[in-house]
Amino acid sequence: MSISKYSHSGTENLKITYLLGAGASYYSNPIWKEQGKTMFSVAKNIIALLKRDSFYYKDSKYPSLRNNMILIDFFNKLERFGKLAMEYGSIDIYAKRLSIIEKHQELNDLKYCLSVFFDIWENFISTETILKYDTNNISNNGIYFEKIDKRYFALLSVLLEKVNKTPKLNENVSFLTWNYDLQLESSFESFLPYESSSMKQTNENFNFMNLPDCDKRKEIIHLNGFRGNFRHTNNFHETVEKKFLNSLEEYLYKFLQNFDQFNETDYSNSIKYSWEIDSNTKENALNVMRETNILVIIGYSFPAFNRKIDSELIREFEKKDEYKKVYYQDPFGNLELINLLFSNSSNVEHISNSSQFHIPHEFLFPTPASEPYI
Repeated sequence: MSISKYSHSGTENLKITYLLGAGASYYSNPIWKEQGKTMFSVAKNIIALLKRDSFYYKDSKYPSLRNNMILIDFFNKLERFGKLAMEYGSIDIYAKRLSIIEKHQELNDLKYCLSVFFDIWENFISTETILKYDTNNISNNGIYFEKIDKRYFALLSVLLEKVNKTPKLNENVSFLTWNYDLQLESSFESFLPYESSSMKQTNENFNFMNLPDCDKRKEIIHLNGFRGNFRHTNNFHETVEKKFLNSLEEYLYKFLQNFDQFNETDYSNSIKYSWEIDSNTKENALNVMRETNILVIIGYSFPAFNRKIDSELIREFEKKDEYKKVYYQDPFGNLELINLLFSNSSNVEHISNSSQFHIPHEFLFPTPASEPYI
């Protein structure tokens, strides 16, 4: 008989990494082909809003918004990108086309529009939009999007620890995400004892911005960047500051005021695609995977244009000869693809129930190290 490989190691202090795909924000953001439709719809509705008489009256708080051609031109662009996303299958595929044919300015415009779209969607529109129809409930046949996918609240309620009256992510847990949205960050803010006034303030306790002068642990790495920000002359700016997020009209007014300052900004540092990932982001992600014992993959289909980076991350994860486990949580997951991506498919456990984000048993009930047994 042989000695069990892990019999003496236990499961205490294992490093856990969550790899998030679009499905991790299913209840809060339109995903896959629905994203293009929603971009088109949001743009069309805002253009109609800008042309409404309510922006014309003298007692209106924001009379300059009515028929403002700068805003109308911007949302015409967003509407066009929504159409193209539907035509090509996704906005990411169309972005790859622009990259291949070297239409850099249009690609920059796309990222700019996409960032503002998610700003507006997450803050003002999501909860007024039907996610799907509930055929089992005659009196209320619409299930609406949530501003924050409630599964993030449940997850962080377990993974956060209180340190000096401030929540901190458990030091053994990290996140890698392909999503532009700030669902995870917004959920974290709800656990703060104060209202965060800016992305930078949130970042002080939950490092997601990965600023070059920050030497703290990278708790969240957005592989595709994230919405609502840009860098100009080496300075970080929010597209619209959080204090102006009280209403859509207020957001549009401040967006208009800021327009000239960042209209010509390069958005490649804000939203980026797998073929554009900078060496710093990539190395940070590889470092996380080098230390990972348990990989939890949620709502991610491993699209072909991300496959090169994903393969590098997985190879790094598999290198160390230590305790390894993969939990793949996706009710529509491609298990054949997962078996091809991971060299030892016996280490992969598929979880089809997506009502809550999976928290590994090894984290909830860690076992102490013991003597090896025969």
